[in-house]
Amino acid sequence: DHFLWHDSLFESSWAMLRAARFRSVLSNFHSLHSSYYEDFYIPESLLLRSIVYLYICKYDEMEKVLNLFESTYGPIRARIGDFIRANSDAMEYYAEIERAQQIKKSEKTLNFRLPYNVVKSISEEGNVKRSLFYIKRLNDEKSRIDANPGYRSTPAGQYALKVINNRSRNAKLAVGDMTKAHLLNMRVELRDLYEQAGFIRYEMINGKKENLKMKLAGKDLPA
Repeated sequence: DHFLWHDSLFESSWAMLRAARFRSVLSNFHSLHSSYYEDFYIPESLLLRSIVYLYICKYDEMEKVLNLFESTYGPIRARIGDFIRANSDAMEYYAEIERAQQIKKSEKTLNFRLPYNVVKSISEEGNVKRSLFYIKRLNDEKSRIDANPGYRSTPAGQYALKVINNRSRNAKLAVGDMTKAHLLNMRVELRDLYEQAGFIRYEMINGKKENLKMKLAGKDLPA
């Protein structure tokens, strides 16, 4: 239940794949792709799973995983592109992150112009997380001032609120810029992964062809 467990599981899957421990890596993928982790943004893991199936000649399973990758991350890629083209204001990007911080998991499909797993992934990036914590500290400070009407009405109190509001706005703009940068990186990453998916699909078709050749030649291994 540690917050780094999911990342550790993915990294160990990479290591097991490189070590040709296919049973172990498939076990990891069953966990990574369970419904418990459906909110995680992990497109690369599906391609890694398809490669494992390629190595063990499970072409039907391989095709299912590639289709799942395309049906899951194709719409995500399109929505990221549409959002970037439609929005240039940093506060629009921050608004999406703010909603992700406020809603409950059961409401994850509500009020989002970006996929929930994308917004969740970005909100957990180090630079974004630190800035969100800073904004929370500013909000806590503002609440303390508002809770003390006597101090709030003084010149010092008014000046303190002005400083907090300015810092909060600047921090939100910074989060918006960070979010846009992460979205641009995700779009590039998904484009590259789609190219890799095309290569993997080619290897799958080639493997199926070689299997058919073996069967026609009577050299296929018994079931």
